[in-house]
Amino acid sequence: MGKRAVVVGATGAVGSALVSQLLASPAWAHVTTVGRRAGPPPPSDLAHKLAQTVVNMDALVAEGAPAFAGADVAFCTLGTKRRIAGSAEGYIKVDLTYVAEAAKAAKAAGVRHFSLVTSKGASTWLPASHFVGLHPLLYLHTKGRAEEAVKAQGFERVSILRPGVLQRTAAAPAGGLLPSIKVADVARAMVADAERPADKAVGVLEMGAIQALAKVQAAKGA
Repeated sequence: MGKRAVVVGATGAVGSALVSQLLASPAWAHVTTVGRRAGPPPPSDLAHKLAQTVVNMDALVAEGAPAFAGADVAFCTLGTKRRIAGSAEGYIKVDLTYVAEAAKAAKAAGVRHFSLVTSKGASTWLPASHFVGLHPLLYLHTKGRAEEAVKAQGFERVSILRPGVLQRTAAAPAGGLLPSIKVADVARAMVADAERPADKAVGVLEMGAIQALAKVQAAKGA
C-alpha cells in the first residue's frame, strides 16, 4: 500500500504542482486536498486517487479535521501576496494563522509528518512592520512565525523548505537579487523528502538542498 497525503494550499502554484506529482507517483495511494475551493479535476485515470475537501478556512480545524484522518504526511503550501490579501492583516491570516490551524488539524488527526514551504530568509528575529514599504521584512518575519507554529505542535517529523523566488513560468524572473527556482522543482523536493527516511525530527531545507532533491526526483522521471 502507498502513502496517503493531505495538501493544504493545493490551488496555488506549488500546491497544484505537488498534487499532480503525488497523483502520478505510484508511491502515493491517495491524496486529499483541503482549501477554500476545489482545484481542477485530475486525468480520469487518476481521479480515484484524489478527494477534494472544501472548507471555510476560518473554521479549518473544525471543518477540515476528517480530511486529515489516516494521512501519513500533511503538506502545506499556503501563501498569498499582500496586494491579493488586501492588507497586512489579511496577509498574516493566510501565511500564519491558516498555516497554524492546518498544523493543529493535522496533529489532532494523528499525522506524524508535516511538510511546509516558507521562504529563504524566514526568521522571527527580523523586525516586522505593517507599513507597506517594509512588507519584505513582515513577509520573512511571518514565514518564520509560521515555522515556529508548526514546530510547536510536536510532530514526529517536520520538514521546512525555504526556496528563493518562485519561478512560475519557463523564464526566470528578470533582475532579481535572490536565486529563483521553478515551482515544480519545489514540489519535487517536497515529494522526495517525504519519501526518504527521516534523519532528524526537524529538517530545514535551504535552496541548495531543495535543488538537489528536485534533481533526484526528476531523475526518477517524476
